[in-house]
Amino acid sequence: MRALLLSVASSLLLIPAAAHAGCSDGDGDGFEPGGCAEPTDCNDDDDTIYPGAPEACDGIDSDCDGIDDEDDVDSDAIAGPTIVDGNTPFLQIQDNNTITDTVTITGAFGPVTDLDVTLQVFPDIASDLVITLTSPDGVTVELISATGGFGDTFNGTTLDDEADLALSDGASDWNGTYRPVGDLSDFDYGPANGDWTLSVQDAVLNFADGIWNQWALDIDTLDIVDDDGDGFIACGDCDDTNGTINPDALEICNDSIDQDCDGDDTDGDFDGDGSVDDGDLDGSDFCTDCDDNDDNVFPGAAEVCDDAIDQDCDGFDTDGDVDGDGSINAACGGTDCDDNDPDAYPELDADGDGSNSCEDCDDGEALMSPDLPENCSDGLDNDCDGDFDGNDTDCAGDDDDSAGDDDDATDDDDSAGDDDDDATDDDDSAGDDDDATDDDDATDDDDATDDDDATGDDDDSAGDDDGCDDCSSSILGDGSAAAFATLMALVAIRRCRR
Repeated sequence: MRALLLSVASSLLLIPAAAHAGCSDGDGDGFEPGGCAEPTDCNDDDDTIYPGAPEACDGIDSDCDGIDDEDDVDSDAIAGPTIVDGNTPFLQIQDNNTITDTVTITGAFGPVTDLDVTLQVFPDIASDLVITLTSPDGVTVELISATGGFGDTFNGTTLDDEADLALSDGASDWNGTYRPVGDLSDFDYGPANGDWTLSVQDAVLNFADGIWNQWALDIDTLDIVDDDGDGFIACGDCDDTNGTINPDALEICNDSIDQDCDGDDTDGDFDGDGSVDDGDLDGSDFCTDCDDNDDNVFPGAAEVCDDAIDQDCDGFDTDGDVDGDGSINAACGGTDCDDNDPDAYPELDADGDGSNSCEDCDDGEALMSPDLPENCSDGLDNDCDGDFDGNDTDCAGDDDDSAGDDDDATDDDDSAGDDDDDATDDDDSAGDDDDATDDDDATDDDDATDDDDATGDDDDSAGDDDGCDDCSSSILGDGSAAAFATLMALVAIRRCRR
């Protein structure tokens, strides 16, 4: 940022110096050449060039700041806001130890042009202290070092590079404005926004301490003029009203617009053979390739994650987190199940039901999860199988396993009264038969009204049984009742005689 930004403060504050004895002002612009009065003229033959002169986009360092045109913000900056901020840490200064406090600056639109620090520190021995300030970009300036002695304090001490007196010229309690030990100008043109850290070190072991009560920063800043917000100040941007036009923009062929500010629109035919060139021979010509000097970069190329290169020419390098949920997608070696949905990634269980958002069919409903049983009366797909209540095979009326339900309709293989083949029939329960209304096991027969086992019934004839009627038919011919009765009487008489 320091390479690109330079203060306009000099142009606002500098005035021509009076002629210095023994030196001449060759161009009459009020500034003498090097070796004479400061600030010196960098071109004493041109009265439009001198310290603080207006900078123009002409390739000439008009204001003698050492930076030309597109890198010089002098022509594209105005005085920005002055930011005052501070803290009251009320910290104990510990013997032979260091304490720090941080102020976070926001609201600046450009770099620092001037900075002052005000302190209120009450040490036991002032000469023990080393106080430094560090900027957001890591620049450290020593403010106070081994100044004063026993009982001396810094009460409302403002440190300013432009002060008339150095700290060594003052005395306790240094209430007023003094030049610091180091140069606060080291912060110029650096970032204003960010964390500024003040460090108070007791550098001597002598059982002395103290109190650090408060401190504050007073920062002047610049506002950089970048009307289209594309990151290029007007002097380096060939069209500061269009954010798609700047030195880093991708040139579009044959549209009569110079997107990349190189001075012309291109047709991509640099050798004049009537065909658009393919400089890197990757199969994508200059007008479609976002980098025609790299054969690994072209539309459709495999994107390499987070390498600061746009391999596939889609306008950005991917970090594997398209939806910004902090979870990396599979293409970049991560586990994000949907990198277009910031509410879907394995680490999220929004409803707390134990199933993450990649597994859960509704991560906003704790009663729905692949690990839950189906509730057949709440209208929800509790087990995330895609079926709801009456249409779910886990619920009565539509299941193979529960009483009253069958593969075919309202019948079930297992419950009484139901049969695989015919409604109201069952393989196992009394009164039901595989074929009609008869059962294998109770009072009915496979064929009609006869049963294999019950008295009076027979496999072959109605009213007959295997235990009795089959035997009488074979022994007594027609099975006469009288003959049978006579036979039974004879058997009884014989038993009595025994």
